[in-house]
Amino acid sequence: MKYISLLLLLVLTFAGALVAGRSSAEPSESVRYIDMQKCLTGYRAYQAEMETFNEISRSRESALMAQRSELQNRGSELEILDPASVEFREGKAKINDDIAQFQRDVKRFQEEQQLEILQVQARAFKQIFEAARIVGEQNGFSAVMRSPGTLPTVDAEPRALLGYFDSTQLLWTNPNYDVSELVLKVLNGEG
Repeated sequence: MKYISLLLLLVLTFAGALVAGRSSAEPSESVRYIDMQKCLTGYRAYQAEMETFNEISRSRESALMAQRSELQNRGSELEILDPASVEFREGKAKINDDIAQFQRDVKRFQEEQQLEILQVQARAFKQIFEAARIVGEQNGFSAVMRSPGTLPTVDAEPRALLGYFDSTQLLWTNPNYDVSELVLKVLNGEG
């Protein structure tokens, strides 16, 4: 009985050592991954393009807000006129037309903004994928994959959670296999 207990203890200790060593093992396989968010954050050209995009967006938004204020002022000026007067009716019709045009301008601005951001991100993703290919070839990796990223919060919309789970192929990655820094060196012209 004593020997069985000792043997069981040795087996459990050995199994524990294998599991402990496996979770902190140095990379020895030829598959690596990148953290897309880490790459986007560290990619200087992308960050500069996003800052330019944000400056232009703020300028456009400021112009739209000025236009909205001007429409509100014109509406306030109409309030002092007699609603039965021709001047009031013509002014009201003109403001209504201008408000409708303003709403179309706002919608167009939002659509253009969404398209622009998608184009900026698509260019960055293409460059990141190309840099990952270069790193993979230079280091003899079999594959460079994208990490699963951050899990959406529990209170996120169910469609967002389902979309995340549907698009995630890697459920976990060992941090020792992260080659994002090598990819960033290529992206930023340092490697």
